[in-house]
Amino acid sequence: MQPGYTLQVCAQTDIGLKRTCNEDSYFISDRNLAQIGIDNKHAVFAVADGMGGHAGGDVASQMAVRELAGCHKNGNGPSESEEAAYLKYMEKVIFSIHRRIADYGQTHPDVEGLGTTLSVLVLTGRKALMAHVGDSRIYRLREGRLEQMTRDHTLVGQFVEAGVMTVEEAGAHPLRHVMMQAVGHGIEHVFTRMEDLHAQDLFLLCSDGLHEAVPQSEIMETMLAGAGHGHICRDLVAKALQHGGPDNITVVAVRAAC
Repeated sequence: MQPGYTLQVCAQTDIGLKRTCNEDSYFISDRNLAQIGIDNKHAVFAVADGMGGHAGGDVASQMAVRELAGCHKNGNGPSESEEAAYLKYMEKVIFSIHRRIADYGQTHPDVEGLGTTLSVLVLTGRKALMAHVGDSRIYRLREGRLEQMTRDHTLVGQFVEAGVMTVEEAGAHPLRHVMMQAVGHGIEHVFTRMEDLHAQDLFLLCSDGLHEAVPQSEIMETMLAGAGHGHICRDLVAKALQHGGPDNITVVAVRAAC
């Protein structure tokens, strides 16, 4: 994306219909960000979902986005022209957040074992960088095709990668919520990915309250509906609620527009 392109951004979070607490959090580096690629400024977006069934899930997700915001504000990462180095920097940032959350859990027995997913999207003037742990997701809609850009760090996600289970089977499996990695609660590696950024790319960051409730085909239909960018997040949350809203729902949509 070259100077002259703008980012259209919307975000929404909802407690859903079954939960008593919203354990999701999200981060947008600058809601007023328009031109990027001019002043070497990265645009950073993230979704974090505190682990259900673990005490302090809301604390963990809030800590994750707060620490991420602090790292972004300090501006310690490499410049925009060093995308590969910046991706490595984001990996280090996530490990640092992991240690801070783990340390917090050790010194606060009431929330021992807290953890969170964390999916981060960084847009530069040319690239889309992704750093991710857990089962929140980043999707990209390009030329009418919706692609999951991240990998689910779940037990069934491993089965899908190994080719012993289909995506459809994984979505209905009773162990689909068993997490293999979470920030603050055990990380072996951070999933990272770097892709060229094209005009009209539309990225969606979401917690599993969306993708577990709404089939991917319906997510894509909603993103393609043409209601104005500002309505995408509202409509996706409404879809999840129509499907029963069994979990907290958080969505961030970012379009690279002319």
